[in-house]
Amino acid sequence: MNADASKEALRVAMRSKRFQTSVPQRADWSEQIVLHLQASKVFRDARTIHVFWPMVERGEVDVKPLIESAYCGDKVVLLPVVKGSSLEHAPFNPDDPMIQGAFGQWEPTTPTVQRPLNVDLVLLPGLAVDRHGNRLGYGGGYYDRFLQDLHQAGSEPVLMMTGFGFQMIEQVPTSPKDVAVHAFATETGIQWLSEPSQSL
Repeated sequence: MNADASKEALRVAMRSKRFQTSVPQRADWSEQIVLHLQASKVFRDARTIHVFWPMVERGEVDVKPLIESAYCGDKVVLLPVVKGSSLEHAPFNPDDPMIQGAFGQWEPTTPTVQRPLNVDLVLLPGLAVDRHGNRLGYGGGYYDRFLQDLHQAGSEPVLMMTGFGFQMIEQVPTSPKDVAVHAFATETGIQWLSEPSQSL
C-alpha cells in the first residue's frame, strides 16, 4: 500500500475512533488540554498565535476557551481562512461576525493579514501523530503548504498539534511535503517530540 492509500485508511480508522469517544469525555479532555496549554511557557510567551477554530461536532479539541483567553491576554490571534488551495489568515475579534467556509469551518470576516506572517505558536488540528512529530491531517495539504510558506519567509514558530491521547500512534505514513510538529498537546499534558523542547 502506498503512502497516500495508507494515510486514507488511517484517516478512516482515526475518525471512527474519535467518534467512539463520548461527547462528554471529549469535552472534559478538551478542558484539560486548554488548561495545559494556558499553563505552558510557550503559550505564555507567544505574542502571536495561529490557531484553528474547532469543529467540535466533528470531534476536534474544543480550543475556543484558549482562543478567548489569548485574545483577552492581548495576544494577536490569527485564524485560518480557506481561499482556493491556500490558507489565508485573519485576526480574531469576538465582536466581529464569522461565516462558514468551504468545509463548514467558521472563519473571521475581518480582512486577512498580508504575508509574510510573524507567528510564535501554531496550534494545529489532526487525526494522528507519532513520536517523531509526523502528523496526519485531513488530506487537503493546507497546513503543510502554510507551514512551508512560514519557513520560507524565515518565521520558525513552535508547531503543536492538539488532540486526545489515543491519537498518538506508532507511525504515521509520510510523504516528502509533510511538515512535522514539535509537540502534541493532550489531556495528560504537552509531549515534546523534537526541538525546540530544550528551551521550553
